[in-house]
Amino acid sequence: MNTQIQNLKTEIKQSAAHTRLARIEARKLSGMDKWRAQVDAEDDSQRERLLAYGYLRGRTYHQIEQKCRMAPSARLIAEFSDQPKAVIEAWVESGNTRRAWPEEEAIAEAVA
Repeated sequence: MNTQIQNLKTEIKQSAAHTRLARIEARKLSGMDKWRAQVDAEDDSQRERLLAYGYLRGRTYHQIEQKCRMAPSARLIAEFSDQPKAVIEAWVESGNTRRAWPEEEAIAEAVA
């Protein structure tokens, strides 16, 4: 498995553990809005990490999210996946396009 994918998977697991702990603390301190804001912010970056992970594994955007109310942040996904923002925006907008692997690109160039 690609080391970039492994690192991103580790970040996702650590972020999920942090979010679980923050939610437990938010329940204990129910009157504090700063805890709720912290949990919400963590959930937002978690979504972009999961989308970047799916992109790197060759999934289409619609395989990951069939329905969503808000478009994801292409800037954050590009940051997590080390891809240009324009490539990520095209991936999100098209929905059914998956990432082209370098081997596939080489074969396509050889055939053309």
